[in-house]
Amino acid sequence: MPEIEKGEYDEMNNHLPKLYTVKDYGTQLFYCIITNNVSGLRILINKLEELDIGLPVISSQIRTVGLGDTLLTYAVRYGKLDIVRFLLSVGVDSNVTNYNNDTPISIAMKNSRYDIARAIMTMQR
Repeated sequence: MPEIEKGEYDEMNNHLPKLYTVKDYGTQLFYCIITNNVSGLRILINKLEELDIGLPVISSQIRTVGLGDTLLTYAVRYGKLDIVRFLLSVGVDSNVTNYNNDTPISIAMKNSRYDIARAIMTMQR
């Protein structure tokens, strides 16, 4: 995954503005999902796209540690229907799996979230 900018400075450069890495943005993206913050998620995705990190990278390479959940599989796992709908509306691929080969639909079905499974089936491209 590409780094955008360095986030650490020595004492001589503390006056410079702090810059962020893709990993920092990933942490913020997952925080927006868990707090059901659609507008924050939209802002972060737009910011990454301004930095030439497109939706395919955002939706398939930014993952959680452990299960390797993508933004969509994470939102499904935690039952965030509004986030799921938003991610699908901006074109996130609903067929990308986590490290256990779980799809968003299979996670929704395992968690008895038929409303989310229905939204995915209705909105997937």
